[in-house]
Amino acid sequence: DVVAMEPPDPYFDGYLFGQQPAPDGPPVTGIPRLAVLAARASYGTGDELDGSYPVGPLMPFCAYCHRLGLLYQEAGIPHEEYAIDGRDK
Repeated sequence: DVVAMEPPDPYFDGYLFGQQPAPDGPPVTGIPRLAVLAARASYGTGDELDGSYPVGPLMPFCAYCHRLGLLYQEAGIPHEEYAIDGRDK
């Protein structure tokens, strides 16, 4: 028998590891999608910078994306945020 396995949850302790899931369906009218440029401290590649560290969480770093998210939040505008890995677009 073949057992179908669920993919592992990309979130651990609130941090995203692995690939960001694609947005569900088409955009909803009135709810903008905010693509946030992000990066990882370690990509787990074993190069000089990463060493033997595993893949790190995807963390937002774009100041403009952060400001736009704060603007939406303070204005009470509902929105969806999606992290985009700057090294794996």
